[in-house]
Amino acid sequence: MTWAEFNLRLFSYNRIRNNERKDLREVAWSNFLASFHADPKRFPKTKQAFWAIGDEQPKKRVSDAAKAAFLKATEQYNKELNGKVKN
Repeated sequence: MTWAEFNLRLFSYNRIRNNERKDLREVAWSNFLASFHADPKRFPKTKQAFWAIGDEQPKKRVSDAAKAAFLKATEQYNKELNGKVKN
């Protein structure tokens, strides 16, 4: 088997495996939503957030509290820097 043939088989295997995982994710997602005792506010918004497969990784976002803390620290640093430059 040549390297090209191996790569073709590998790509095919990964594609089939991802399709199987997506089928399993569908079952798990519907099972997850069917549990009536769970708090719906804590549910993931999408299936991709519930179970990311392959290149479907959700984008990581910064929380509003962390963003506000960063902006506050930056503003404080700029004020201190301007005070040192003027003296």
